[in-house]
Amino acid sequence: MSIVKQFKGNKILSSAEFVSLFKKYDKDGNGLIETSELDSFLSDLCEELGDENQLKCDIKELKSLVLSKYDVNADGKLSMEEMSKVLPTEKNFLMSFRKNVKLTSVEFMEIWFHYDLDKSGYLEGSEIEGFIYDFLKKAECDVSPTKIECYKDDILNTIDTDRDGKISLTELAELLPAGENFFKKYENKHRLDQGDFDEIFDHYDKVKMKNPLL
Repeated sequence: MSIVKQFKGNKILSSAEFVSLFKKYDKDGNGLIETSELDSFLSDLCEELGDENQLKCDIKELKSLVLSKYDVNADGKLSMEEMSKVLPTEKNFLMSFRKNVKLTSVEFMEIWFHYDLDKSGYLEGSEIEGFIYDFLKKAECDVSPTKIECYKDDILNTIDTDRDGKISLTELAELLPAGENFFKKYENKHRLDQGDFDEIFDHYDKVKMKNPLL
């Protein structure tokens, strides 16, 4: 099954899904979707559209249309930034939060819930990459798979204290400290137990109830 088909029915891709899809078609890992890679992507996309609408599309014609509209520097390739305009990708979630202002615990938990897509209690793999993609975009940095991977390695080396390749809730709190420092009480725990999670979610619910506009 093509990776395009995996997202069939998802009208808007999450940042994690977008990064995964880009990396899938960027087969040589150079940070660009080049001619043959674009052919592969458009072929899968046409197959999906054909299944849904019983239509056939001309890959060559479609590629010409895509490049004419989205290939800003006219190099015949699509960068990650250009590709994000081709695919329906969600609005950067981190843009909702003000720069240089500490997060409230509610805002922190909103970020956690947004990026922990599988609700495993950890950010891992593409979830981390999706978070970094949005983080870099918010900082108005150029984004590429290589840069995302470098930041991912740096972040894991810095805050992944138990070296499991995942980011726990307390580890993310080191990267995005909440203003009222609710998570400080857990900072020496590498893993949270169910009681800890219940306490955190209970705190989140209580604050949310008192401040429904947060």
